[in-house]
Amino acid sequence: MTPFQAQANGLLRDLGFKRARLLYPEEGYPYRPRELELDTQAGKLYCSVHSDFLACIFWEVGKANAHPLLSGGSRLNPYSGKWVWYSVEPLDQFKSAVMAITKGADQCPSH
Repeated sequence: MTPFQAQANGLLRDLGFKRARLLYPEEGYPYRPRELELDTQAGKLYCSVHSDFLACIFWEVGKANAHPLLSGGSRLNPYSGKWVWYSVEPLDQFKSAVMAITKGADQCPSH
């Protein structure tokens, strides 16, 4: 496990991510399943930790595109819902972004 993976796994746990219930997405879904999930105002967010990046994807792409904190930004792929964060970017930025889109969602971070 890389230092990035260790730090990212701890952060995801602190933010309230849980083991994904949908490990094998429905037929026709072209992307690799993600291991962790979190309910957000922009829909279900799935995430997996890799050696030097977080691979995240919003399940409901339209809902994510409509969210005011995500729409029009360069990070969210408006077609696939992919939301990727690289290790060269501070994880604090990821934490702030996730906290902003979970306020009022069913599962809010504890801090």
